[in-house]
Amino acid sequence: MFIALELSFPRFTARLLLPEQFGGIIEHASNVLVLLDAVLWAAVVFACRRERRGPLLLALAATAYLVFATMEELDWGRVWNLNLGHELVARLAWGRVNFHDARWGGLAAPLVFAPAIAFFAASLIPSLRDRWARLAPVSATRVEALAFMATLGLMFVLETARITAHRLPTPPTLPNGIAYRPSPVPFCQCQFYVLFALVALRVWRDVRRTEG
Repeated sequence: MFIALELSFPRFTARLLLPEQFGGIIEHASNVLVLLDAVLWAAVVFACRRERRGPLLLALAATAYLVFATMEELDWGRVWNLNLGHELVARLAWGRVNFHDARWGGLAAPLVFAPAIAFFAASLIPSLRDRWARLAPVSATRVEALAFMATLGLMFVLETARITAHRLPTPPTLPNGIAYRPSPVPFCQCQFYVLFALVALRVWRDVRRTEG
């Protein structure tokens, strides 16, 4: 669907993919979704309070990571005109207001995203599969992991193709006049955050069913 949108309406797609400070709808949707994820996983921690130590710790780790991801998406408050630490982050990240945009030899974004990949990929690695399964119901299932990997693959394909950028006769410009290349990454981030929400709802349901 997104590829069809890029091919048919590249200029409209470019507007959708604007940075959030310039009114980009998809970026704002991504911010709301990751905040919802943090809330849902906090509810999962509460639901798992009587679970074994392993699943509870994994739920706590997932919640902490999503709180961190929320702060990263919001540029530590700057997106919503709040000071939630973006000045400190800017000092630590060479002037950037988040860590995933820091210039650490191109490794910043992969390092920030690595915990999410590990959470889903563990159930697909033979040497880890059985150990990961013992953290059920909090650990990701094989189907959830495959959905995550498919979305990750789609992100790399879309980011490499940059269909919208190539379909436009001239590079689009931001409202401040600076040219930019629309990236499909925010669209894929929304899919990742929807998947995290679905996993949280599945875990909450499984825990409640066990208690019942």
